[in-house]
Formats: sequence, structure tokens, C-alpha cells
Amino acid sequence: MLQIGECMNIIFDGHSLQFIGGMERVICDLSSAMAERGHNVFLFTKDSIETRPVFDLHPQINRRCYTHNGRQSHINQFRQQILSCNPHVCVSFAGDRRHVPWCAALIGTGIPLIVSEQCSPEAVENIFWNREERLAVMAAADAIHILNEPSVESIPLEFRSKTYVIPNAIDRQIHPSTIKKEDVIVALGRLEKDKQYDLLIAAFILIAKEFPSWKLEIWGDGSQKSKLQRAITDSGMKDRIFLCGMTTTPEQCYARASAVCHPSRHEGCPLVVLEGMAAGLPVIGFAQCPGVNSLVIDGKTGLLAPEMTPQSLSIALRKILSDVDLRHNMGNEALKQIQHYTKPAIYSKWENLLTLVSSKKYNTCIESLVGSNNNTSFQEKKYIPHLHTLQSILSQKNLLAGNNDIVKTFIFQFPWLTNILRPIHRLYKAYR
Repeated sequence: MLQIGECMNIIFDGHSLQFIGGMERVICDLSSAMAERGHNVFLFTKDSIETRPVFDLHPQINRRCYTHNGRQSHINQFRQQILSCNPHVCVSFAGDRRHVPWCAALIGTGIPLIVSEQCSPEAVENIFWNREERLAVMAAADAIHILNEPSVESIPLEFRSKTYVIPNAIDRQIHPSTIKKEDVIVALGRLEKDKQYDLLIAAFILIAKEFPSWKLEIWGDGSQKSKLQRAITDSGMKDRIFLCGMTTTPEQCYARASAVCHPSRHEGCPLVVLEGMAAGLPVIGFAQCPGVNSLVIDGKTGLLAPEMTPQSLSIALRKILSDVDLRHNMGNEALKQIQHYTKPAIYSKWENLLTLVSSKKYNTCIESLVGSNNNTSFQEKKYIPHLHTLQSILSQKNLLAGNNDIVKTFIFQFPWLTNILRPIHRLYKAYR
């Protein structure tokens, strides 16, 4: 059994290095941290190894390009690709079916799998996936990683002994700026429906006349951009509300700001909230939003609007904007709370988890469930209810799409179609 600090061969699923997203940034940072600690890290993505990553990567990271598009006919080749890395443990990051090819490929290898859920259980079960298949994959995992304590409630009791809560990490270098603060609220994230920037714009409009010096900056891009811009134009607030586009330097966005608002409907452990706290800013969000409500202490490090409406959010904004001392006190308290999320502490927890799970090599859950070393007593005790679902999803022709999704199956069969269909899909999402 490996001891803490001993060199491991670790495979991380990185999805894409060209996408500017919170999960992708977390994966790149974690991969780099493990490489910095002396481990051999293999980062699997759909990009070619020549692709220049959006986020910084440690130079010693070994990059690999997937040899599958989710198709069953490709899984054996994917399995051989994994085995060539001689890994002690694999980590799949997702909140949907992207975990499934890893489960299939690891059958017969004896290699342990950590399933890392990177968003709220509500979103996984009702938007991105479903509960039945989510739990089947959890049954196959040797460890389940989630981002916050409230999410534990969504996990059945039989899985809790292998569930580990590790939040995202924040760099302590993001600190309160010496630049004079301006009357600016900032929001950062994908301009998608679930981020609910339409509610933030509507809330700001409700109080704009009371605070004529204040402005709202929304940083990001996505399918809702045109819709949001129309709302701003129709309100006559083009000189007060700004869609600022993408940024790879969020610390500069926080430097002038006096508050951060993150009006999302669901989250795992949003970096925007952590970064805002690390910059010494109060954070405003919704009390009903998983992920935000586990980070923001209402009335202490920020404010949580009790209802997901513009009216409720505007009340919280009004309180923050009207009291400079409150903003200052909340910002100072946020700086104290952020010490629990520093990179050294979080990455040590990850290193401990990776070492622990690596000890399960050749005695993995997937082998006990569907592998050649079938363990009936193991199934009967707690996992048998999920076995049939697992066998069903592992037998489907395309593991990423599922048998009932004809469109996705066709796209994954011919990946070049994605580039053609993506603009049409974005237009559909923008106007639905």
C-alpha cells in the first residue's frame, strides 16, 4: 500500500482544455498541484496534445487524447490506452454520462475509480442526467467526491462510507486590492439560463434610480448573451449595465468592485464566490442555490435573497449598496472564512484521498459488481439494487448518449458534426 507522499501515477479526465469553465479550471489546477508534488499525472482530453490550454498546466503533466467517442467498439482501445499509463487511480470529473466510459473501460483492469461530481445533485438528477443512472455509477466507484456537505443528503446511506467532501480551492494571491473601490457590482460566469443573469439585471433596474453612481458589470459569454443585451437595451440602462465579455484575469474584475453577485440557480462550489471572498468582497446570491448557500454566511460574509425573484434580489442589493460599513465588515469576515479553502489545504486532502483509493487496486467496486471476480455477498449487502441499471447503461451502443437519445448518438458517431451543429444549438438555446 502506498503511503502519503509516495509517487503515484494518476489519471484525470480533463474533458477539454479549450473551454473556459469552472470545472476545467479546477481540473487543470488540481492536475498541476499533483504534478508539483511529484506525482506522475496523465490528463486525458478530447483535444489533440498540440492544443494550447486556456489555463496553465504544469510542464510535467502527460497529456493524452481520448481514443473513444463513447462507442462500445472503442472501449477496448480506450482500456489499453489507460493501461499504458500504469495508473494507481483514475478520476472522472462530471455531472452526467461522461463517467460511464470510464466505468466500462476499467472493467478487468483492477484500477480504482474516483467519481467526482462537479455540480449540485439537483442539476445532475433533473437537468444533466437522472438519479437512477447517477446512483448506478456511484455503485461502480471506489470513492465518490462531492463539493459540499449538503450534497451528502442526496447520496444513499450505503454509499456514504466511500463519500468524501472536498471543496474547490482558492489561491491566496487573490487578495483585497489597494486600488480605490468603485461603485461597481461584478458578476462572472457563463451566460446561460441556469446562471439567471436576467434576474440580476431586472433586480438592478429596480433599484438603479436610488443609486445613480452604481454600475453592474457581467463578465462571460454564452447562449443568453443576445437576450440579456436586449433586456439591457430595452431598459435604457446601456450606460449602467455592461456585458463585458470573457476574461482570463478575474482578479482584475474584482479589483475595482465593491460587491459580487452570483444569482445562479444551482452550483457545486462556485469559484466566483470563493474568488469574491478572497478579494475581500461581500457576495450576494440566492438562499435556495446549492453551493452558494454553503459558502456565503447570510448576514456575515454576504447576503442570501430568500426567493429567486428580481424583487427579493433587489432588496439584498439595496442593503449592500446603501451601507459602506456593512460591505467592509462582510469583506473582512469573508477573508477569515476563505482560509478554509486555500490550495495547500485542499490539495493535501485530495492527495490523501488519491492515496487511500489507490490501495483498492485489484479489489475494486466495478470488478465486484460486473467484473470476472464476481462477489455475490458484496452485491447482496448494499449494491444489488443498482446492478441491473449499471449493466444496462454499460451495454448501450454509445455510452455517452444512451439508447434513447438518437441525436446525441448520431453526433458522437460522427464528431465533426458537433462543429456544424453547435451554432444552431446556441441559437436555439438563446431564443427558447
